[in-house]
Amino acid sequence: FLLGFLRSKFEYTTVLSATGIVAFMAAVYMLLVRFPSPKQQKGFPIAQSLSLFKDPVLLVMGFLLLCLSSFEGIINNWISTYLIQQHSFTEENALYSLSLFMTGMALMRLLIGSIGKKLSLQQLLGMSFFLLITGILLLWKAEGFLPSVAGGVLLGLGLAPGFPLTLGFVGNRYPAISA
Repeated sequence: FLLGFLRSKFEYTTVLSATGIVAFMAAVYMLLVRFPSPKQQKGFPIAQSLSLFKDPVLLVMGFLLLCLSSFEGIINNWISTYLIQQHSFTEENALYSLSLFMTGMALMRLLIGSIGKKLSLQQLLGMSFFLLITGILLLWKAEGFLPSVAGGVLLGLGLAPGFPLTLGFVGNRYPAISA
């Protein structure tokens, strides 16, 4: 949303420079923040962690995370171009749609903790896949700005729980070495 708005007010190079400055300032801030001490004072058990490569469930979870991160990256790079070429969006509207996709992801990642207390893992995964498939179908078949943007938001809402759920599952499976 912000990129589409700024693009109509400023040149692309100005927006990109400001984004770089904000990212640099955030990095400097993170260097100055004092973090709490680690939960595992002994260090990470390397010998025990190497045995994890023999666990087929963990390998499947790793592959799932690879697919999820790939899907997120592809959509981040693809959705604007797709909407411009297939749905005749203006660049500004495509950027709004991309921003709303990311907003959907961020919103679901914020809400997944409270939703996760009320639903089982299977229900959360079912909800995630339903939102994901509905978002894909809307993006593919919808005509017009609002249905396409709704598809992008649903896509973000559906993708977002993947990482937290998978990492939570793995952390629960190996509590001795997860922090």
